[in-house]
Amino acid sequence: MQLLEEINLNEGNPTPQLLNDNKGAINLALSNANHNGLKTKNMDIKYHYICDLIKNSVINLKDVSTKLMAADFLTDSFVKEILLQSQRFLSLK
Repeated sequence: MQLLEEINLNEGNPTPQLLNDNKGAINLALSNANHNGLKTKNMDIKYHYICDLIKNSVINLKDVSTKLMAADFLTDSFVKEILLQSQRFLSLK
């Protein structure tokens, strides 16, 4: 629910896209396979919730290159080139 509030999901708006640079996470979310045995036990509730949102076309997952992720510099080691690119994405420079 917090996710839907954060992306300001309202009826009548286009289906929001969640950009993700982790193909494994996208494959896991889009597959209907039983994931028993994988290290996913602690994320079952959130996982099934996201899968239901995707299945019901409430949200859409899109694979995006890490280089195109504007917030990537927040999760990686500091690299000047990445910081400058992120500033351009965010219109900070």
